[in-house]
Amino acid sequence: MLLLKLSAQDLLALNSRRRMVPHLAARWKHFRGSDASLSERSAWAESLVDLAKDLVAANRGNVEMIVECAATVDESDRPGAPRLIDVVLIGHHPYTRGLSVQLVELKRWSMVTRVEAATAELVHVPGMGEKKHPAVQLREYFDAFTGARGPLSGLDFECGGFAYLHNATDASVKPLMDLDAPTGAYARMYTNDGRGRLMSDLRKHFAEDGGASAAETLLRSMQLRNTPLLDAMIRSRGEDTVFTLRGRQQEVADQILGTTSLVLGDPNQPALMPDERRVVFLVTGGAGTGKSAIGLQVKAELEANGRTVKYASGSRAFNGAIQEHVGYGDREFRESFTYFSSFVTPPEPPLDVLLCDEAHRLRDRSTSRFWRPEQQGTKPQVDELLEASRLTVFFLDESQSVRPNEVGNVELIENAAKRHDAELVRYRLREQFRCGGSDAYIRWVRAVLGVTDDVAEQWTPDGLMHIEVADSPEELEQVIRSEALAGASARMVAGYCWPWTKPLGKEKRLEADVRIGDWHRPWNADSESFCENGAPPSKIWSVHQDGPRTDRLRVHRAGT
Repeated sequence: MLLLKLSAQDLLALNSRRRMVPHLAARWKHFRGSDASLSERSAWAESLVDLAKDLVAANRGNVEMIVECAATVDESDRPGAPRLIDVVLIGHHPYTRGLSVQLVELKRWSMVTRVEAATAELVHVPGMGEKKHPAVQLREYFDAFTGARGPLSGLDFECGGFAYLHNATDASVKPLMDLDAPTGAYARMYTNDGRGRLMSDLRKHFAEDGGASAAETLLRSMQLRNTPLLDAMIRSRGEDTVFTLRGRQQEVADQILGTTSLVLGDPNQPALMPDERRVVFLVTGGAGTGKSAIGLQVKAELEANGRTVKYASGSRAFNGAIQEHVGYGDREFRESFTYFSSFVTPPEPPLDVLLCDEAHRLRDRSTSRFWRPEQQGTKPQVDELLEASRLTVFFLDESQSVRPNEVGNVELIENAAKRHDAELVRYRLREQFRCGGSDAYIRWVRAVLGVTDDVAEQWTPDGLMHIEVADSPEELEQVIRSEALAGASARMVAGYCWPWTKPLGKEKRLEADVRIGDWHRPWNADSESFCENGAPPSKIWSVHQDGPRTDRLRVHRAGT
């Protein structure tokens, strides 16, 4: 679990809008099942803000602060309350450029005395009684993060830790710093007297540039983030896709692989009597439930077992992203990703398995204005897909719709399976892995957009999603720019309600089609080649480094 991940400067911005403590309190209640105490809220408001201010003052405002987190997901199974470290600071080391991590305990103590006849690992805090020495706590966290099962294991990192007693002076907490106090890379102590030393050390440990990518690396290692879909696609070449399939996702993948093995047999030992059965798998679920993760994992494992497999979609952007990132040198891998319209003529022999992602984007027929009459499809596109392979897997979200000529739905696939005398096996995914795992957010958005019959009500924070309303497109753009410049992934998107002009002139100038009052911006480029100022073509705009550049923020087309 974690309560918040923001750069120091963004945490201060959130606090200035009086949103930080309510967000943390909502997250706390979600995970712990009880309200955060007044003392806990006061500590967030005081200690977190003081640490963030020191980072900004040290010119390290881009360092990421991961607040109240456990080293691993296993902490939830530990007897008693999980061990939550106050803050993990993470960024890049200024010299090695590897991950730089500092584990932080924040203490509002103003005085500490020794406990008679006790070890140096126990101290007395007036008004609070006996407490562990902060370095003892940090030693436990350090071992949990850097040990063989910790999230930093196997990564290129430097890790240390410190306690920050911002309300104390060196003299008032002298027992914490005596000669017999615990020592180690995690055992540094700073008081208000030592703010200058703290800021100097922060500059030694962290580079100026943003730590967002470093934080995401750590969160993935902590199993709190899945690998981005595109990264996983690029690495799914007969090896593990680096997705962590969870719960129902893993069940579905295992069942598809098991049925495939049962029907197709051993590729190295052909059966005397071939199994002629055809099987259609239909996996339904909303956006973010892991359909593509399952598909890519299944693809990788089937290819590793010597099966002939292709991964089809109805999206040019999906395949364009593959080509952009994989490159044209890896022809075999690139060509394993294709389009629904690629099977007008079925392959001979048929594929073992055809994986069809975004099956809601199926068309009635496979046609193109660039094809000759004899190249056009003459039967339902779904039939072409079934005839192309022994086993066909459809991943479908019936709540999505992009264009009027897209006909994919459950009934269409059920009827096609019957026509081909194929056994239909259905699976349903429900658990949400995008949108911070917030089912409440998904339900709220569907109600607001009228996708469901639920009454649209005012958003109630659940601690997993943070929602703000901008009063103008100018304000929204400023918020997005500030997030992007701070190292976050950020986009401005809009629906199909404005024209989309082809690039103009020899320089391929982008027309500002999207207009709201005095505010206007161009779409991503409606082009097959690069345009003015290096704007990439639409099919790779979202994944190309020059697509979302903030010095010329463009609006990205999105389906409604």
